[in-house]
Amino acid sequence: MNVEEIYYMIQSLNRDVNLNEEKKNIRLAVYQALLYFVDGKNKLNSLMKYIIGYGQELEKKSNYEFFLNQDLEKTRIMLKGYILHSRFISELDKKGIKNYTFRDIQKYLQQYIKATGDTIDDVALAVNLYTLVRDYKSKMDNIYDKVKNTLSEVFGEEMLTNSGDISFKYQCIKERIERMNGRELFDERSNELLNALLNELFSYYLNGDIIILIDVTEVKGMNT
Repeated sequence: MNVEEIYYMIQSLNRDVNLNEEKKNIRLAVYQALLYFVDGKNKLNSLMKYIIGYGQELEKKSNYEFFLNQDLEKTRIMLKGYILHSRFISELDKKGIKNYTFRDIQKYLQQYIKATGDTIDDVALAVNLYTLVRDYKSKMDNIYDKVKNTLSEVFGEEMLTNSGDISFKYQCIKERIERMNGRELFDERSNELLNALLNELFSYYLNGDIIILIDVTEVKGMNT
């Protein structure tokens, strides 16, 4: 399902004079949450292409000292290690610069390149890639926050927060949906979409892993 289809569903729902306000608002909340999810994931797909492309470029520039991991967080950790063990950081250490934030590293890197003419392509690429990886995780969290906040209009904020007994909350919401179905608050489509969104949201709460779709066999082959 794409964004245009969801917009059409929302418009059709708003025009439906046969629905009472309660049913309409509940179904609109489901479609709005779906819109946030689909639109956000589409944008993240574009960002992931850059992450994979730059990651593969860094693999070659580093002679596979760095390589992409299927787990985004592990890739972030490997990037951090690659940057902190680079000759650029050694130069900072020689100058007595021992404490720095990532933003400081970005600033010092630009100053170093301008002063020396040494582009240190691998480090510059690693720093850029690290920014993209952090940005991806932040945007992913933001998508699920929007889904959570929108569905909270139906189920209440506490039941959708990522805290406490997540599995118990999920089961309570599923039971509540059954009761709501008894009142015909959902039609077949909105019920199906709601359950799919809840499965995505609570799966993210329980697992939280973000997968980079790379060819693992190719990466392993490069390191043998």
